[in-house]
Amino acid sequence: MNILQPQSCPECQSSLVDDVQNGEIICSGCGVVVADQMVDHGPETISSNLEDKMKLARATGQTTYSQHDLGITTEISISTKDFSGKTINREVANQMNNLRKWQQRVRVSSPRER
Repeated sequence: MNILQPQSCPECQSSLVDDVQNGEIICSGCGVVVADQMVDHGPETISSNLEDKMKLARATGQTTYSQHDLGITTEISISTKDFSGKTINREVANQMNNLRKWQQRVRVSSPRER
């Protein structure tokens, strides 16, 4: 099955950037995520060392029942730069800091916190 991807941003008509690491297609102008959850159909990396296999695995399947979200939460970066390397304005950076703070507060990981 071949799904057609847009060639330009539907919001501002700017060019699109493939963010292979996060599996997203992002607008280079306004930063809107045009497509996400893209699948890499390339070959798996082969390794004989278990530790290397875990590092190179696309989906490790490692979850932990000690956390309410099974340990698969989204981590908010402390970086003050966006995906293209531009500095994030102060208002957005403050909002990200507040979200990061609340994310840490609601995360339950130890028996004492439960």
